[in-house]
Amino acid sequence: MKRTSLFLLTGIICQSAFPYTGYGFSWNTSAKDTPSTTTITSTQTAKTDDEQDDKEKDIKPDVYPQFPGGTDSLANYLRNNLRYPNIAKDHSVQARVIISYIINKEGQLINPYVLSTKSDTYELIKQLESQEQTPTTIKHIETLKSGLKALEDEAIRVIESMPTWKAGMKNNEPVNVRQAIPINFKLN
Repeated sequence: MKRTSLFLLTGIICQSAFPYTGYGFSWNTSAKDTPSTTTITSTQTAKTDDEQDDKEKDIKPDVYPQFPGGTDSLANYLRNNLRYPNIAKDHSVQARVIISYIINKEGQLINPYVLSTKSDTYELIKQLESQEQTPTTIKHIETLKSGLKALEDEAIRVIESMPTWKAGMKNNEPVNVRQAIPINFKLN
C-alpha cells in the first residue's frame, strides 16, 4: 500500500496572544502536478517583537510581513521544500508542529523555534511507557520519539531556509513581527 504524505499549513499565527491569522494552505506532496488549494481563513492581528525595545511588543503593525510573491508563493515554497522524514513516515508518526519566528526589520526570518507539537503519538508513547519495559518496547518508544523530533527538525529546516520577506511596517517604518506557522504532517 502506497502512503501519501500530506502537509497542511493551517494558518499564520501572530504572537503575543497567538490569534490565528493569515492563510490556510493544503496540498498533497505525492501529487506535485496538482494545484494547491488556498483559502483565507481569518483576518490578521499581529504583535511586533523588538528584542531591544519592549514597548514595540504591543504595537500592531500597519502592514504585516509578506512572503515574496504573496500567499500562493508561500504555499508553493512549502509544497516544494517540505519533506516527510522517512523515520516518521515508516512508523506512521503524524503531528502538528507550530514554528514561531520573527520577521525582522530587514525582512529576514530570525529566531525560529518549535512553539508546540501536538500528536496522538504522545498518547501511544505514554501507553508504552506504562507497560513492562522490554527491549522491544524501549526501542519502539525511542523510534516514535525520533519520528516526532524528525518532524520538528524538518519544519524548522524549511522555515529557516525561507527567502527574505517584505518587512512589516508601522508608521512607514519597518518593525520586527513575531509570527508562527502551524504545519500538519499527516499520512494518508
